[in-house]
Amino acid sequence: MIASVAGEVAVRRADHVVVATSGGVGYRLAVSAETLKPFRERVPQAARNAFDTGAAMITAGDYPKAEAALKRAIQPDLDSTAPLIYLGVCFAAAGHDAEAASVWQTALVDGGDIPQVYEWLGDALLRVHDLSEARTVYEEAVGKWPSDPRFTRPLALVDATFGRGRDAVRLLQRYLTARPDDRDALFLAIEWIYTVRAAGGVVQNRAEDVRLARAYAAEYEKAGGPQLALVKQWMAFLEK
Repeated sequence: MIASVAGEVAVRRADHVVVATSGGVGYRLAVSAETLKPFRERVPQAARNAFDTGAAMITAGDYPKAEAALKRAIQPDLDSTAPLIYLGVCFAAAGHDAEAASVWQTALVDGGDIPQVYEWLGDALLRVHDLSEARTVYEEAVGKWPSDPRFTRPLALVDATFGRGRDAVRLLQRYLTARPDDRDALFLAIEWIYTVRAAGGVVQNRAEDVRLARAYAAEYEKAGGPQLALVKQWMAFLEK
């Protein structure tokens, strides 16, 4: 089932919800058994039925019922980290990104060891165009999980937006170590190396920048990148 939700597209299948933006940076929120399991295990027995109902209602696309059930699972004398996190999932799936971000920021108090919270929170902040706060979230996540591509790529994109080209390239290096087949990231890495050089700077040093750009250009060509002519122009400039 596909339905328009507050400028997004929500795709609902039997066991999960995927929320993708209609433009810009998108994000995914899953209620699959695999994703749900570690969260469910954190829920105290007394709140588990309400939590299960909330998760099921998210999958069904009935967000008001999901919200009500998850709020019942949030009890002051119990560990409410998982219900809070999935209340945020409910809000985001319904297109209420600001509310989702607020809930996830609260959940980080006791859920700072859960990478999905950082992933979903960062994406929601990008959706509401709070790039500064998103950068803070991704920086904290990269500090905890330095090579996790869920954080290195978006932090690189945010750094590039703030004009931090050197930092962006270094983060993309980490990302491409984990995801060397990401054609778009290869293109961006070459572009940013070129941009830094065109501004009179270097990322590492001139020789290393050229070596890295050549390697990425070769992988981009091998992957059938559609902007190969532009990449070759950048390489000609870098190799002068």
